[in-house]
Amino acid sequence: MKEYKLLTMERFEDGVVLMTLNNPPLNLMTPDLMFELRDAFKELSDDDTMRAVVLTGSKRSFCAGADVNTFGTFPKGTNTIIGHNIYNSIENCRLPIIAAIDGHCLGGGLELALCCDIRYASETASIGLTEANLGLIAGYGGMVRLPWLIGEANAKRMFYTAARLKGEEAMRYGVVQEVYPSEELIDKALELAHLIAERAPKSITAAKKIFNGFRHDAFAAGLYLENECNGIVSGSQDVSEGIRALREKRKPNFQNK
Repeated sequence: MKEYKLLTMERFEDGVVLMTLNNPPLNLMTPDLMFELRDAFKELSDDDTMRAVVLTGSKRSFCAGADVNTFGTFPKGTNTIIGHNIYNSIENCRLPIIAAIDGHCLGGGLELALCCDIRYASETASIGLTEANLGLIAGYGGMVRLPWLIGEANAKRMFYTAARLKGEEAMRYGVVQEVYPSEELIDKALELAHLIAERAPKSITAAKKIFNGFRHDAFAAGLYLENECNGIVSGSQDVSEGIRALREKRKPNFQNK
């Protein structure tokens, strides 16, 4: 297996893999991490001995969102397109993916979790699309996947308020399927992965292809709109204010400009 700088892999005999984000302290999403995730999931998908993946981060942070200081490395206007391509490739990995969410799971981190088939969370997890605090929208498919998963009104309420849901509330919304104490989370996610690994792999792969495939056209249209709208908001003065406020640890003063 390839060596990764920002990911660690633990393989089990039954074809289960525990993949851990390793970009401390908050596992912020950077271009390097995105490309490593793309390559790692392709490598696992291409390996016929693999059966299921548990994706997790640290107790402090599953992934606290995008590192705004690094995304200027993408050519202008391509950030959302590249993000869509990578996140779609993760979602369409042939293997079942279980997200084990502890700590912060915000913005691009939640968008990553939404690409997974099943999500488990700790009781103290903090989960949300918080881009409205920065004058942005979720740019890696969150505006499309979240309402599909939990319903339009719930997704609107989450995004409009930049809510951060704790584990139990996230489960009530339908964002996650199970909630456990932090110290039990990984074991419970692995328990499910091992159970899946006992089932016929071709059946699981075919089922995932169907589950993901029948909504393909609807998602494609939504992602097109997400890219279009992201281009509009990302150049606004409010984004500059939101990022300054974040760095200065103060409340932003948005002017709708």
